[in-house]
Amino acid sequence: MKVIGERVIFKKQFAESKIEQAPPYEVWPLLNNSSIIFLSEVMNFTYEQTEKFLKSMKAELPEQADNMFTVYTVHSEPAGAVFPHLEPDRDREGRMFWIGIHPDFKGKGYGKNLHLIGLHRLQYEYKAEKYLGATSADNAAMRKIMEANGCTQESNSVFTLVYSFS
Repeated sequence: MKVIGERVIFKKQFAESKIEQAPPYEVWPLLNNSSIIFLSEVMNFTYEQTEKFLKSMKAELPEQADNMFTVYTVHSEPAGAVFPHLEPDRDREGRMFWIGIHPDFKGKGYGKNLHLIGLHRLQYEYKAEKYLGATSADNAAMRKIMEANGCTQESNSVFTLVYSFS
């Protein structure tokens, strides 16, 4: 076995802090042509890869997927996307399936707002009681975003292992 990655876990209890206001956002249709084009730019995927990603998300979370595509807008322009959801069979635990800022908006501090939108939707629209997030241990920007939004890093890490026949 070989370690190929380490992820750190962050948590937030919504009963302990209310997210009163969120930056402007819209909920877009999941498999709409415009949605796929925008997300493909954010993810730097082809249209086909992005459509496959969204279809896999819909297959995994069929009851929630059509309400998950959340777009952060800055001056009425789409700046990023986040996909909040309740984790099935996890007692009101909210998560974010994916989160990302459009290349035209990167480096401007918008990641914190995008994450905050996801937290806000989890707390008020999905009625989540808690949030669990994970990111690569070396993703300092995302770790900083979660901390800035009141999430607490757990002391344990999750390692991704791969078995090698060599």
